[in-house]
Amino acid sequence: MKIIDLITQTLHEDKPTRDITSDLLLPEAMSATAHVIAKSPGVFFGSPIIGGLTHLMPDVSFDLLVADGDPINSNDVCVVLTGPLKLILEIERTLLNFLQRLSGIATTTAAYVTALNDSSIDILDTRKTTPLLRSLEKQAVCSGGGVNHRFGLHDMVLVKENHLALFLKSQTMDSFNEKLRIHKRRYPEIQIEVEVSSLELLQTLDTSLVDIIMFDNMTLPALETCLSYLNIKPNSPLKEVSGNISLESIHRYRGIDIDRISVGSLTHSVNALDLSLLVV
Repeated sequence: MKIIDLITQTLHEDKPTRDITSDLLLPEAMSATAHVIAKSPGVFFGSPIIGGLTHLMPDVSFDLLVADGDPINSNDVCVVLTGPLKLILEIERTLLNFLQRLSGIATTTAAYVTALNDSSIDILDTRKTTPLLRSLEKQAVCSGGGVNHRFGLHDMVLVKENHLALFLKSQTMDSFNEKLRIHKRRYPEIQIEVEVSSLELLQTLDTSLVDIIMFDNMTLPALETCLSYLNIKPNSPLKEVSGNISLESIHRYRGIDIDRISVGSLTHSVNALDLSLLVV
């Protein structure tokens, strides 16, 4: 969904008819300046929202004082709004809801990158995003120092446990490998990723047809055994780890011979960054 349409629908959700409180108390012509202020430290993300509101609200000026990905501290002023007071209050909640969630994602991603402390391993997001906010949330992940996984079901092959189990109910691993071979021949530009849960499964997979192996919910000893097996293969695929990885546990993967870690909690259970709007 286009950002303009998304913001328009969100504003309408908040004010389907009129703002009865402002209509009751505020003069129509009153102008004001307001600040969006950080109430806790974090990483900011929100320029697409400011850009969209600038387009939709030409009577309000928006001065963005920080860039996407900038660290911010408590009491920092992030955005200055100037214009009709009633309009500023009308967009306040929509503006803050977007900025708080997106900055929370950027902040959480930066925390994972810091906790891992290994620049050779990328921190990736997943598709566990808020409906219709995926593009914005994935941009916020990048602002926090993360990397985007696939955007949707259309842009890469990702064979998960369910796919493979259902396929193998009626066919063999040789048939599965042949499926991958045909697809790779027809669509060489499309990456293929396969989720692996054991060494036994990995040993039956033709890894020359796979761009990425995902080790999901695997213990560290089992993972290291699989990595040793892969590393004797020519043209070894990229190695990805996923499954219940937290800020407290991600450091365990520091220095391990993997390329990427996908973390659903970057987006699916993130804490919003505490921001407020104050009229000055």
